Amino acid sequence: MVQEKIQAKSMIDKMRQKDELFDNQHYIVRTNGLAAAGFLPGDELLIDRKALPVPGAIVLLELDGKFLLRRLGQQQHAWQLLPLHSGLASFEWPFHRPLPLVGVVKKILRTVAA
Repeated sequence: MVQEKIQAKSMIDKMRQKDELFDNQHYIVRTNGLAAAGFLPGDELLIDRKALPVPGAIVLLELDGKFLLRRLGQQQHAWQLLPLHSGLASFEWPFHRPLPLVGVVKKILRTVAA
């Protein structure tokens, strides 16, 4: 019994180290507003907080206490933050200002009903 607890603790510690290494965060989609872009309510997005943003990536930003998902584009002097569906406007973010980046979307986890 003691040996099993030691092994379980060791396994949990290794999992925590791995998660800290990748510094992942989970974000749950709560609205239908992103359905046109393929994100459904209940989808769990795996956000890598250490990943470098690159053009074409889907990023999670925090602006004024609100979370925004945008596809990252690049202009000559600014990031272009493109909406994931046609109901929103795109906007630019100058390179000289730090991007309010939470992280880069790496995976989408979806529960499929039986």
